[in-house]
Amino acid sequence: MNTWLGVLKQTPLFVGMTDEEIHTLQQLMGVRMQSYQKGEFVFFAGDHMESIGIVLSGAAHIIQEDYWGNRNILAHLAPTQMFGEAFACQPDREATVSVIAIEPTKILFFCILSLYSVDSSMGALQMRVWKNLVTLLAQKNEILTKKIRYLSQRSL
Repeated sequence: MNTWLGVLKQTPLFVGMTDEEIHTLQQLMGVRMQSYQKGEFVFFAGDHMESIGIVLSGAAHIIQEDYWGNRNILAHLAPTQMFGEAFACQPDREATVSVIAIEPTKILFFCILSLYSVDSSMGALQMRVWKNLVTLLAQKNEILTKKIRYLSQRSL
């Protein structure tokens, strides 16, 4: 896992953290790495997520499929990009999108639920992860709000 430390340091979740802090969080958050082939689904709409995914190598698409199988690509995921955080923070909810690898891809999954109980020895580090996560969610919310504003403009 430490071979991917350079990629992890560039992700919004671990911004400003030392190698030692990232290693500690890897142990705390039950990290698992998964490889996917081109065309393989990482998860499906309707699945319950408990982990945040970080693309280490390769690429994937966040997609939405309709009843007839037509796909809309909502986002392209490249190395260092995260996904699933909104679903992982509310594991009782079903994902409304799917993620599919568009080339051979390695993804590191972090169980966000492990941060729900505060460990007194790691409280400050856990708070930094939560701060980074809230900042990321706020940025994504701002982007979505702008998209809604543009799409809801009245035409001439």
